[in-house]
Amino acid sequence: MVVAVLLAVVLGLVPLGFYFNGLAALHRRPRPVVVAGPADLLLVLAGLVGFAPTLTALALMALQSNARLVTRGNAALTAGVWAEERAAWLLTAGLFLAAVAGVVGLAAWSRRGTLAVYNVERLTLERAIGEVLTGLGLTAARFGNVWGDGREVLAIDPLPDFDYATVRLLTRDPRLREEVERGLRLKLAVTPGAQGYVAATLTTAGMGCLGAAVAAVALLAYSLYLTRL
Repeated sequence: MVVAVLLAVVLGLVPLGFYFNGLAALHRRPRPVVVAGPADLLLVLAGLVGFAPTLTALALMALQSNARLVTRGNAALTAGVWAEERAAWLLTAGLFLAAVAGVVGLAAWSRRGTLAVYNVERLTLERAIGEVLTGLGLTAARFGNVWGDGREVLAIDPLPDFDYATVRLLTRDPRLREEVERGLRLKLAVTPGAQGYVAATLTTAGMGCLGAAVAAVALLAYSLYLTRL
């Protein structure tokens, strides 16, 4: 059981640590970084992928009562049950993974028409949006976090403490959506980044995850050593 927990910690924290360090690199760039919404979701999932085996195992134990034998350390009994109920276990795991894939697919679909902007201050992004819309000849008025000219054109969901914002392109006109996205990418490519404390915070989190993973590997090796004595 201890070995399984330590292995789950290693598998979960290593991708998460690299994900945090990758975000820190984005926030060290001199300019804001614009990422398409579906791609941003995939980056998040890449950081969390290490938890997938653990979640699958937990789901299997929750849905298949005999799978809990694994946690009791009885290898012979577990092997016997696996031989008898292998099809049921595989079907349960497959259905769980299919459900997860469906949720991820729907989430990616819902992120179409969105942009994730890293390393940007809220006021800087708002000013860039206003200039882009003006350059396109739109007399867009702002109401809260939504810009429109009698119809909604775009909206932002900012996280100012993290120098991050999601831009939602609301217009139904595909050509206008393309022009707004192109204009924002070009404008932000020459706009100074936030250069705040977020990069240092993310680096600390990333190195903390990797350090904890290294410690778990050491404990795992020691645990395996003790089992051989």
